[in-house]
Amino acid sequence: MSAFPKILLPLAALVATGCMKEPDLKVDFGPEVSAAEFSRKLAEIESPDPYTIRKNEYAYFIRSTVLQDQVYQLDKRWAYTVTNKTEDANDHIFTFVKETREYVGGQEKISQNQSDVHLAKRASTSVAAAHVTPAPLTPFALATLTPFAYRPTASERVSFHNLNLETTHVPVPDFVQQRANCGGLSNEKCRGALKAYVLTFDQVQWQGGEGQRFSVLWIFSPDLPYFGSTMFPSPAGVLKSCGTTQVPFDGQRVKVTQCDEIKDFTFGSD
Repeated sequence: MSAFPKILLPLAALVATGCMKEPDLKVDFGPEVSAAEFSRKLAEIESPDPYTIRKNEYAYFIRSTVLQDQVYQLDKRWAYTVTNKTEDANDHIFTFVKETREYVGGQEKISQNQSDVHLAKRASTSVAAAHVTPAPLTPFALATLTPFAYRPTASERVSFHNLNLETTHVPVPDFVQQRANCGGLSNEKCRGALKAYVLTFDQVQWQGGEGQRFSVLWIFSPDLPYFGSTMFPSPAGVLKSCGTTQVPFDGQRVKVTQCDEIKDFTFGSD
C-alpha cells in the first residue's frame, strides 16, 4: 500500500478541454439546491465514529477513469495506515502514513508522507455528553464538493442541483472478505452487507453564462473505519465517489467518469 497500466491521457487534460465548448445558455440543470438544503441532507447520513480509530487502522483505494462506459485507465492508488496513537491533556493524536502510487509522464511515481491529526477528547462521561455527536477531524465545507479534484477560481460560481439520498446496503469489498478477520467486521456483517447511503446530485461550474455539469455519486457507509473514506478527512465514510461529465475529444463529445473507491480496509487495535 503491483504495477499499474500506463496512463494514456490525463483526465485533467480532458476536463480542461471541456472548458472550450460553445456556451449553451438554454440548458436547464434542474432545481438548484441551497447550501442549507445540502447540509440538512448530509446530516441524515450516519458516519463512522472517529473515537473508534485505533493504531494499525488501514484503508486502500483506487482511482479509475472510464470513457464512454469502457474502462480506460487506472489512474492512481493510495492507502492510509494509522501508525501511532497518543494523547495530550486535550486531544487524542493520531499519526498516519499516506502512501500514493500514480503514473506521471509514463512513469510510476511513489510517494509517502506522515501526518498527525488531533481529535478533541470527550468533554465528560456524563449522560448529556454521551449524546453529543463527535466532531469530524477537520471542518467540512460545501466548497470542497468538487469531482475530478477540480477547484473553481474566484471568478467562477458553483451551483448544486437534483439532490437525492437513498438508504440501501452494498457488498463488503472482496479484499476485506478475504482477510482472516474480515477487516474487523463481525461475522454477521461480513456474510451480509454494509449499510449504505447513496447520495446523488449535479454540480455545475459556471464561467460567465456557461455551465459545465458534473453528475456526482457518493456512497457512504457507517460500517467503515474512520480513515476509510475516499474523501478523507471529510466527509467521513465515503466508500465510493464518482463524477461524470461530457467533454470534446477527437471531434466528438464523450462521457468521462472518474471514480475513487475503497478496495480494502481493516479496523485497528490498540
